[in-house]
Amino acid sequence: MNEKTMANQSAQPGDDAHDPPMTLESCLSELRRAEETIAYQQRQLFQLETRYNTLFDSLDEGFCIIEVLFDANGQPRDYRFLKVNGAFEEQTGIRNPLGRTILEAVPDHERYWFEIYGQIALTGEAQRFEQRAAALDRFYDVFAFRIGNPKDAQVAILFKDIAERRRREEALRESEENYRVIVNQSIAGILKVDLQGNIIFSNEQFCRALGYELPELLSLGINDIVYPDDHERNRTAFARLASAGEAYEIEKRLVRKDGEVVWVNNHVSPIFDKEGLVVAATVVSIDISRQKALERQKDEFISIASHELKTPLTSIKVYGEILAGLMDPSVPPPIAQLITKMNVQVNRLVKLIYSLLNTSRIAGGELTLQVEPIDLNLLLEEHVLQGQLTTSKHRIVFDGAELPLVAVDVERLGQVMDNLISNAIKYAPDGGDVIVRAESNGDHVRVSVRDFGVGMPKGVQDKIFDRFYRVKGATTEAVSGIGLGLYICREIIGKHQGTMGVESVLGEGSTFYFELPVYTADS
Repeated sequence: MNEKTMANQSAQPGDDAHDPPMTLESCLSELRRAEETIAYQQRQLFQLETRYNTLFDSLDEGFCIIEVLFDANGQPRDYRFLKVNGAFEEQTGIRNPLGRTILEAVPDHERYWFEIYGQIALTGEAQRFEQRAAALDRFYDVFAFRIGNPKDAQVAILFKDIAERRRREEALRESEENYRVIVNQSIAGILKVDLQGNIIFSNEQFCRALGYELPELLSLGINDIVYPDDHERNRTAFARLASAGEAYEIEKRLVRKDGEVVWVNNHVSPIFDKEGLVVAATVVSIDISRQKALERQKDEFISIASHELKTPLTSIKVYGEILAGLMDPSVPPPIAQLITKMNVQVNRLVKLIYSLLNTSRIAGGELTLQVEPIDLNLLLEEHVLQGQLTTSKHRIVFDGAELPLVAVDVERLGQVMDNLISNAIKYAPDGGDVIVRAESNGDHVRVSVRDFGVGMPKGVQDKIFDRFYRVKGATTEAVSGIGLGLYICREIIGKHQGTMGVESVLGEGSTFYFELPVYTADS
């Protein structure tokens, strides 16, 4: 049979009559192309597997492929490790896992792991979950999914030990719970307010103190609960906190839901964001109503006692002055000395009584002023001269300047200057200069009295103007007084719409100063 006959016999109906006949050469060529294609695909597969393995081993998370093992009843009983990455051992603590089952590596491994992976192998539904592995002393964040033929029951698992994170979260939750308990069981009211004055947090104590339920209180602003007469003081202090981040302490009145007024002492501190800007404030509020009631009783007693003592003391002072006027050279020196000492002590008592009376007037809001525009230099010079007459160890220097007029109560401001100069003398017992300086400062006039005496520590300078407060220390024990002078001075300056303060260095002296607004026709 020739080649043509064979070709005709091999042709089938429907074959394309135009196709070239298959030859040995063409078959070999097709085979070579197929081999090249297979080799190329193998190279591609190798490169892909290399990249896969590189990625696989570069993961920080643990990764493994497991085969879930079922018992005769179709229940998952164990699983075998088929593949793991480089982070597997670090994430589990299991060495040489390949080919081994988890129960061979960790006999106490919990059964719920088998149930989870068994369900994924059977249903093909991927799961993301967090679960404790107590036998490994780990806590895992897991993403698991089925791979390959469902009959192979293979599951791929990407996991990370988050035990440390969970411990931090647990500690944080415990800390937050402790904070919540402490805040709500505190005897002080605790608030958080935004810069618009809205209440955005309150503890239970503050709600109880004002008689509000928490939702009611959170619907209010600070001005809704502050007594109207205290609004301006509160607004001014809060504005400084908002603009300069300056914490402050303030005594003020709050109005309860039932209308009752309570006194509180508030410590207000700024809350800053990451950029250092003030975004809110915390308020620690302590009810001082009982303390204020006791203070009122004390003020009433002081007022009554002062008035009762003033009349007989005035008579004693008059009698003493009469006796002093009747003395002539014939009076024996011891008697003359006794009368002089008596009058000195009577004058001290008179000064004390008037200080107590002024304190009572201040507490009752009854300290009144008779103001008039004056040349302040004249008043200062007069009291510098008076102060110089009381000491021979000190030189009182007046450093004046051209000043605008100020509107003051001459008697009250003279009282302030006498007190500041007297203190400068007392607290510089070794003598030296006392410098009284006056200067214009824009729309204010500033007056200062500087001594070079014992000074005071920083910690007491905020308290020095408090009623009945006296600096304690070996260098000040011999200085007489009851701690009312500076308190009265500050109140007098405050009544003049001025401010008062102190700058002092322990062992180097002190400078007390006050500022008064310049007089204008409008004022």
